[in-house]
Amino acid sequence: MFGFDKDLVNSVVAFNHVFTGTIIVIIGLLSFNILGISIASVFNVKMDEKTETNIVEEIDK
Repeated sequence: MFGFDKDLVNSVVAFNHVFTGTIIVIIGLLSFNILGISIASVFNVKMDEKTETNIVEEIDK
């Protein structure tokens, strides 16, 4: 291939695959973190509402 060393070409291609794979994983983790934060905040809101009603019930007793 145009006088290139085959091993060099293969290593560059492999590096590119690893590099793009790493970027995809990082982007995936970042987007998952954003989703995870929103999911966690929703769960926290629900949990807070439940604990508040539990506290109110305890006071009523």
